[in-house]
Amino acid sequence: MDKNIVFDFDETIGYFEQIIEMIKYTKKNSKEDVFHFLKLFPFVFRTNIFDIFYYIVRLKKEKKINSVILYSNNNNDIFIGYVLSFIHETINYSLFDSTISLNQTHNKNKNITDLLNYSNGLIHKNSSIFFIDDKEYDDVKNSKICKYYIKCESYKYAYTYSIIEYIFTMNNIPNYIENIDKIQKIQKNKISQSIYEIISKEIINKIRIFVLF
Repeated sequence: MDKNIVFDFDETIGYFEQIIEMIKYTKKNSKEDVFHFLKLFPFVFRTNIFDIFYYIVRLKKEKKINSVILYSNNNNDIFIGYVLSFIHETINYSLFDSTISLNQTHNKNKNITDLLNYSNGLIHKNSSIFFIDDKEYDDVKNSKICKYYIKCESYKYAYTYSIIEYIFTMNNIPNYIENIDKIQKIQKNKISQSIYEIISKEIINKIRIFVLF
């Protein structure tokens, strides 16, 4: 039985609302611009998510994981593509084999049928999947092919006004002064980074069990 890992995007891999607002108000929206923002604001990514990615890379190289799929309710395909490209460049490996977005499914209620239909043949009825999402979707969780469903705590990290202003000023990023308050006001989670570290370690432990049995 081939084993596959499915990731959600928003608030699972990272919290990208502030980055989206930065792109909007600075009008810097090229791939290079997005890469620059992601490097300047690294905490948009879930704590230790890259540890998870590196571990899965090892499993893929060892042929213990067949594929990794992104299944998102986000419809900004260009931005998703840029973020995945940034991840691949950072880990020096093309981790994600296929992407499913809202533009394909037109259905915010994630389900096995859409996963099968839009995974480019990577997922089929005899597959085994490890599903990671900050929300719970019963159709996926209760399906025969879903062996592990990790409903992780939603990840949110909001940079403060002073930090955004400092980073923008030091990097000569224009067109932000009148809009920086809108970027900063996005609500942040009250969960500490230490809790997110524990969650990421638990995900790795569950993946380890998934590939063994």
